[in-house]
Formats: sequence, C-alpha cells, structure tokens
Amino acid sequence: MTVKSIDEVGAGKTYTELLVAARPAGNHSLPLVVIKGKSPGPTLTIVAGVHPTEYAGIEAALRLARDVSASEVKGRIVIVPFLNIAGFNSRAPGGSPEDLVDVWRVFPGMSGSSITYVVANEVFEKLIKNSDYLVDLHGGELNESAAVPLAWYTVTGKKKTDDTSRAIAKAFSPDLLLDASKIWLDDQPSGLPNGLLIHEAAKQGVPAFIGEAGGAGRSSDEGADRLYAGLLNVARHLGMLKGAAKESQPKGVKDLTIMGVRYDGLLYVLTKAGEKVRKGKHLAEVRSWDGNVLQRIDAPFDGIVTITVNWLPVRSGEYALAMVREAS
Repeated sequence: MTVKSIDEVGAGKTYTELLVAARPAGNHSLPLVVIKGKSPGPTLTIVAGVHPTEYAGIEAALRLARDVSASEVKGRIVIVPFLNIAGFNSRAPGGSPEDLVDVWRVFPGMSGSSITYVVANEVFEKLIKNSDYLVDLHGGELNESAAVPLAWYTVTGKKKTDDTSRAIAKAFSPDLLLDASKIWLDDQPSGLPNGLLIHEAAKQGVPAFIGEAGGAGRSSDEGADRLYAGLLNVARHLGMLKGAAKESQPKGVKDLTIMGVRYDGLLYVLTKAGEKVRKGKHLAEVRSWDGNVLQRIDAPFDGIVTITVNWLPVRSGEYALAMVREAS
C-alpha cells in the first residue's frame, strides 16, 4: 500500500509507504507508520534516519511503532523511520548516494530538483505541515561516537511556538538542552538553524526539536533506550498516551562548537564524549601518514565534549568533535 497523504490512512495502526517521487526507473517511497486512535487529539510526527547510519534513532522509532497500539493513542502518531532510505540501504553515513546531498540542511526542499530536495519538499508539504508537533531523532553516525543525550530546540520569534518547542524538548528528558541557533564552526557562526527540519517546521507554527543520543553503529543500546523513553515521555506530556510525564531538569548550555579539520590526514582523538574538559586541554590532532602533526585541536573553553569522530582518515572541511559550554 502506498499513500500520497496521511489523511488517506484511517483509524488503527497502519504500515504503509509515502510516495514522494514517481520515476520511470521506479517510484521513490518512504516507509511510514500511522497510529491513529479513535479519540481526537493532536498529530505528533516522528522522523528518524535523516542521517542514515544514526541507528539508535531508527531503532527507537521502530520500537515505538511496534509497541504502541492505536487503542492507547489520543490523536495520531506518524512515524517516518528511514527518511534517507537510499542512504540507509547503502549503509553509508551522510547524504543520499543518489545526489550526495545531506537532507539535514535543505528543508523545506524543492520540487523539480534532485531527489534529496524532492524528498525534503514532499515530507515537509505532506507530513510536517499536517502535524501539530515534530520530533527529529538523531545521534552519532557509523563514523561517530555515541552522542551525549542532547535536545535542540529552535527559536523563531513566535513566542507560543518557541515556548512549546522548548517545553517538549525538555520533556524528552535529555542531559543537555540547546538553542539550535547557538552553534559555531570553530569561531564562526554555522548558519544554522536555517534549513533544519525543526526550524522550518517551527516557522510554520509546528513546535519541534531534535532529540540526540546513541551512535557508533549501534541500534540497540543505551542510546536507543534513551530516545525511546524520551518519545514516550513527550507523548504523555502532550496527553496522547496515558500516564503522567516524568519531570525532567536538563542542563542548559550556552552554545555548541563544532571543531573542524583543516588538513587531509589521519585523525587521533584524545578525549571522549561526555568528558568535562578545561580550556586549553589537548583534545585531538590531525597527523600525516609519517607522523607529523598537521593540526592540533585544543579546547577553546571549559565545557563538555558531546560527540567525537572515529574515522582514522579525514579530509579538510570535515570535523573532529563537538563541545558545549554550560549555561551559568
């Protein structure tokens, strides 16, 4: 069964596919689960697999689809477990293998363009605009460590939407809570959150956040458990599932800094995700194959390492690790 709209799906739990592109070589569709209760309520959309080897988020989304019955739900839970399905099937981190575009930064997409822009546009128009809330699941990819549990919310200037985005991000029960506009690439603004699914959704009045945990190619571990528990708590917070939501008190952070690689070479990371480090601590270095140090990466401030890269070969323009500063 393939649908063009979630409104085609009736009450109950339905496993289907969303048609996003009709092509001579074969249609491009995304697996889709709709859990629609008989009682009225909001639509909560959960997206995973934007980055195709962030398996913890994919596992958490599939677990929710498997474990929650329609009789428990007030409203409708819509689950897209593999947004970058081509990347997932190719087992390659990053963007789509068809056009080498990372869908993470191209929302709301564009019709009539390459497949990644089309997927982004179809998901945005057919799913996100018909949602009341959005959760975008992330974590470390196959080439990254497990991420410190972190929720990114977005600020658009629409007070009601922004306050709700922050509230549901908090209900997700992360360790750390981040304003997605406070992200740096070394000492330069990253350009985020423009293009992020959560930001473009919030600009349309749909409260949204990124929930991040897990990584290193693992699908069933503490990261997947944290993401799954966070989804349940958000649904309870919204009154869509029975039971009281657990109170959460994540630490606020001032900003997040992504530390870039300036040379092609071999990456040696000397820290680990979750470690608290002092300004100036030696965190990583890029070496040539004969052992010469091409780049030394030191902590630019006191903070917490949230994720590290575990590739040995790296290229200029990639990144080595990320850090946050705790709010005072």
